[in-house]
Amino acid sequence: QTNLGYMTGDPLAVRSAGHEGLEMAAALGDRFVVHQCRTWLGWAQAITGDLPGATSSLREVEIEAEAGHDAIWWTVSRHYRAAVLAYHGDTVGAQAIFDAVMSLIAELGDLWMGNSQGIQAIVALAAGEPSEAASASAAAYEHLGANPLHQQTHVYLRAEAALALVDIAAARHWADEAV
Repeated sequence: QTNLGYMTGDPLAVRSAGHEGLEMAAALGDRFVVHQCRTWLGWAQAITGDLPGATSSLREVEIEAEAGHDAIWWTVSRHYRAAVLAYHGDTVGAQAIFDAVMSLIAELGDLWMGNSQGIQAIVALAAGEPSEAASASAAAYEHLGANPLHQQTHVYLRAEAALALVDIAAARHWADEAV
């Protein structure tokens, strides 16, 4: 439910399901689900404006996931921490985090590559690189074609990149698609 809340862009659902899921997973000793819930709770913090809290939460997941050899949630938490750094204006730090996981991402396939390209588009937009953001958001869209729910989580980035490039018609098209 926490994952679905993230995919539908609903931070309130993430918080509700995330806290309950976290408690249940911890009681069962399911570290994978603990990492999943905590990552999406960190995402919810970020998109509701608590960037310092999100940075801290995601870093904690990253450390725990690395210690527990959980490559999936180590990677996802790093990606979203990079996005938070970009939102906070640290695009150099965000890019360094992003670059550090790309070799692993390349091995995991299109779903992971597509989500990574979505994060790359966020970093590029924050860095004032709209052409790079357009390329990354288009790549995310293509990589995620077989996963429409994942694809939909990044469509808004195509609109933002088009708007930054002053392509109003494309921005309108992608904004309508995102809605």
